[in-house]
Amino acid sequence: MAVTTQNSTEYAALLAGSTQETTAYGGRLRFMSITFAQSGAGDANSLVMLGKLPPGRIKLVGPLSFLRVGALGAGRTLDVGWSAYTDVSGSAVSADEDGLDDGIDVSAAATMNLGSATATTSGDCYEFTSRDGVVLQATVKGGTIPDTTALEGFVAYVAD
Repeated sequence: MAVTTQNSTEYAALLAGSTQETTAYGGRLRFMSITFAQSGAGDANSLVMLGKLPPGRIKLVGPLSFLRVGALGAGRTLDVGWSAYTDVSGSAVSADEDGLDDGIDVSAAATMNLGSATATTSGDCYEFTSRDGVVLQATVKGGTIPDTTALEGFVAYVAD
């Protein structure tokens, strides 16, 4: 074998003079805060609308995104994904309730980074290209969400 020097796809494009998308090179890391307290008990499949990512090309960074959830009770899990949205070309993109995480055990209080329960697309990062932004959501599975249950944290993403 021999010692090699090779370029990443992004670096090779930069050397070739190509314009880079800011989600790949030179983007800014931003954070969306989440503070939520359940008002009245909710049945299984209740939704928590976490927040809305801005329009355009956005790369959500799961390992830097953090959620803390209060105890929901035995058998409860949490899925994290997004609501339906429109991409930049005007095409509809379906909702995916567990596109970012699937089946997080929240029977007891839990803390997690997004993508920790199930690996997400592209190595724990997910790229959205939306016309109007993307609403992130959490879905309670396996039982109710008790009154006053707290969910807090932040979502990290790269933009402009």
